[in-house]
Amino acid sequence: MNKRKVSLEDFYKWYSLNKEELLNKATVGEKFNDKLKEEFLQEWPLDRILTMSIDEYVIGKGQQNKSLC
Repeated sequence: MNKRKVSLEDFYKWYSLNKEELLNKATVGEKFNDKLKEEFLQEWPLDRILTMSIDEYVIGKGQQNKSLC
């Protein structure tokens, strides 16, 4: 495998050319992650996590299983 050394100047040029696209992708990813977090917290509020049973925690209790794993 060829390893190419990239200078800080090369990286800066690449980043400058791609900054807007990178920021847009980061924003989309952040919104997606926020949505996942909200869905998770609806199903698993912090109080429920503190009092969950082993069966709620583990996988393998049937197709309707709503386990944390």
